[in-house]
Amino acid sequence: CLRNPMERAFSHWLMLWSRGVEKAEFREAAEINFKQLSYINFEGDKGAALWNERAKNIEKGEKWPRIYLQPGMYADMIKRLQVQFGQDQLHYYFMDDLKNDFDNTLKKLFAFIKVDDSFKVPETKEKNVYQDRKLFKIMNKVLGVSNAKRISKIILPSVKNYFKKNKQKTKEIPKLQLEDRKFLWDMYKRDIANLEQITGRNLSHWNPL
Repeated sequence: CLRNPMERAFSHWLMLWSRGVEKAEFREAAEINFKQLSYINFEGDKGAALWNERAKNIEKGEKWPRIYLQPGMYADMIKRLQVQFGQDQLHYYFMDDLKNDFDNTLKKLFAFIKVDDSFKVPETKEKNVYQDRKLFKIMNKVLGVSNAKRISKIILPSVKNYFKKNKQKTKEIPKLQLEDRKFLWDMYKRDIANLEQITGRNLSHWNPL
């Protein structure tokens, strides 16, 4: 499911920042990620080793490999999938389709994968909304990210449930600013143009200019 890559990158950052894992503000984190693109990749055995070691470098600032930008390079990923699986096994869906026409979008998906397309998803309530994760922030700040992960595995379920029940949806959800959208657009615009050719979709509404 393809989402506006600028909003996807921001949402990815917001998830880690809200937990206290990412310390940098979005623009700084995105600029670090952009610089890292020139010398960091996760391909091959070396890339796999780097990925596996990534979590250990969270406390190392700019040395920690960010991956906010790469997952939004949809056209590049689709081209690799076309080589691997063939175009006839691929179909493209957009987040906008799910938001604007949920039932018909899923009906087309079910038909494509040859399952019962008359099935209706019974639960359509929004999940995984942004919340101020105070417990995560406190633990990460006091213990460090790696230690906090270890401790979280042994926290009593009753304690976790207490925080889950009492955390409230934040009134002011951080928003992606226009200047940051423009910054990201410069990085994504070529890939988006290629994506339009691949999918036959007009994605001009993603352009913030």
